[in-house]
This record gives sequence, C-alpha cells and structure tokens, in this order.
Amino acid sequence: MDLISVVIPVYNAERTLEKCVESVLNQTYKNIQIILINDGSTDCSLNMCYSYMKKDNRVIVVDKQNGGVSSARNIGIQRATGSYLLFLDSDDWIENDMLSHCLELMVKNNTDVVISGLKGRELSTDICFPKIPPVNGYLKEELWNRICDNSEIYGYIGGKFFKTEIINKYFIRFNEEMYAQEDLDFCLSYYSRCNSFYLTDYVGYNYDYEQGRRIPPYCDFMRNQLKLLSIAEEKFNIDSNAKNKIQTRICGYIYVMFYGADKKEKVFDACEKMDSVNGLKAYLLNCNLEGEKKIIINRYLNNKPSHIYYYFKIRQFVKKLLGREKQ
Repeated sequence: MDLISVVIPVYNAERTLEKCVESVLNQTYKNIQIILINDGSTDCSLNMCYSYMKKDNRVIVVDKQNGGVSSARNIGIQRATGSYLLFLDSDDWIENDMLSHCLELMVKNNTDVVISGLKGRELSTDICFPKIPPVNGYLKEELWNRICDNSEIYGYIGGKFFKTEIINKYFIRFNEEMYAQEDLDFCLSYYSRCNSFYLTDYVGYNYDYEQGRRIPPYCDFMRNQLKLLSIAEEKFNIDSNAKNKIQTRICGYIYVMFYGADKKEKVFDACEKMDSVNGLKAYLLNCNLEGEKKIIINRYLNNKPSHIYYYFKIRQFVKKLLGREKQ
C-alpha cells in the first residue's frame, strides 16, 4: 500500500485541532503519515500535537518558531516520505473516505494530480457553499483555459492530491514572502510540471470562512495572475476570452487599490507596491483598455499618482453633487 503524507500547519488551533486531526486518523485508508508543524503556537496546540504523537505512531510533530503557514508547509514537504501528499489546515477537516477516493482516482487514471471539490461554511450565516470543478474527468492542456477563466477552485491548496515525487524533483515550494494566494502560486508551479490532470466532483474537504477577515494584498493577486498567464501561454494556446478574464481581474485589482486610497500618501504607496510586481507595467502597456480604467492606468503608467488622487477626489465630489440633485 502506498504511503500518503498529510501536512498540517498548526498555529493557536486548540479549538479546531481535534476535529482536524481526528478526521485524518479515522480515514478508511490507514497507511498514512500525519505531519503536524507547530508554528510557534502560544496556546495548548503543541501539547495536543505531542499527545497525538504518543497515541499514534503515524503522527510526527515538528516544533518551530513562528514563520507563517508557507514556512510550515515547506517544512512539512521536507519531512514527507509518502508517495502522495495532501495539505490540510488545522481549522479544516476531511471526510473519512477522501484519501482512499483520491488515491484510487490518481492510480486508476495514471494522472499527476487530482483536483476535487471543497465545501465551505460562512461562519456568520452558517450557510454552506460547495465549490466543485466544472468538469468530472480527465484533462490535459485544456485545463489552462479553465484556470484562466476562473482560477478560484484550482488555486485552493485544500482538496488537491499531489505526487511527492514531482514536488521534490522540481523543488516546488510555497513562497514565504506572499501574504495571500500562496496556495495558487504553489499550485501553478505544480500544474506547470504535470502532463495530465483529473478533476472530480467528489467533495471531501471542509473549511470555515469568515467574510472580511483580512484586507486582500492585491499585489499578490496580480503576481499570480501574471504567472498564470505566462505559464498558460507557454503550455497551451489559450483563447481570447481567458486572456480577457485575466486582464479584467488585474485592472480591477488596480482600480480597487486606488479607489480605496483616501489620502495622497496612500496613492503613492499603492503605486510603489504595484511597481514591485515584476512585469506588471509591461503587461499593462499592451492591454486594450477602455473607459475609467484606461484613464487611471494610463496615469499610473505615466508616473502621475497625484493625478490619480485628484481624479478620484473630483469624482467623489461630483457624485455627491449628483446625489443632492436627486434629493
């Protein structure tokens, strides 16, 4: 039986860790390695991890200084000895047949990755929302059009079943400098080394979601979209619709960054952050822009952050005037 490694980063997870770990220990597939990486927790998480290691010899515990989820996952990759690898966050859990189901699909279809569905639950409303791949079956290059069209389901690290051999052969790791979408960055690097993909509508990964928990680092989003476009164009002749979707996302991120900058200093700061995104300006120069986004982005490309600030100030002033007229 092939060994499956499950990597679980742990940070102050005493409330959720039991449900998470028990969901792995109770899998119908028993030949597993559970790697718990304590990322500098200040609660009882570390003691809980050691308790599981004493009870079950399939559990390994790594204790490290706090460095973030990416550094914890990277250490987990180093310690993984299984032929296959799955990542699980300590506040999530999996159905008891997930590992056996994904392994069966991986072996039966001789594929390099299995991409399954996820089920989320919005904490404030308790509403569940399953996210399921749009295809149930085998794909090759066509996957890149689908990722460009909607990268969401393909970017979550949860619900993906990887080959450890591919991860180690190409030294695929999580970017420890990214504060968001580090999982999409990892997945894109992995997918770029795959010859085949298998998508399944099976939903075995569960997670809770809290709306507005953190401010999105839009520059990380843009980096991933540019990386996605670069890999997709190299691997497959993606269609114009897919390219337009990426352009719309990138321009939308830029617009939101400037729109939310209520002080001139924040506009300058937004420009500096965007300047740090390699290849962004060159990409924007070749975009077919229209309307308000064209005005804003052209002013950014011409290094006129003050003009951007005053544009939005005047826009907001006019909007208020129009609002009074309606009254």
